[in-house]
Amino acid sequence: GMLMKKEEESSSEVLKVHYNTADVIDSEKEYSPFRMSERIEPTENDILMGRGGKNNQHVGNEKLRDLARGRCEDYRMSSKKGKSYISRELVQRVREMTPPGRFLKKDSVSGLWEDVGDEVARE
Repeated sequence: GMLMKKEEESSSEVLKVHYNTADVIDSEKEYSPFRMSERIEPTENDILMGRGGKNNQHVGNEKLRDLARGRCEDYRMSSKKGKSYISRELVQRVREMTPPGRFLKKDSVSGLWEDVGDEVARE
């Protein structure tokens, strides 16, 4: 992209710029979708976002549904703040699985999976 203007810039230079941008965007120091990403292949713990029954049948989506079912009652009875706490906790639990679960969305242009980051995940 725009970073590649000067060919002679070492890739580590470009990386530095990239990461600093990520830091600014990601001041909460949460998982950032702007990390330099290698090609993502969904694992059994990933949550596949987006329309389509195929995603919902994905094992990771099943696991999340099970986790969420366990919190359903609490969630319904919770204040807005409590709800946000529960969704944060669910995202956390997915991220702590082995291998770590990610919240992935297929980029419509490139067709590649991308991690949407925690904000979107909690939605």
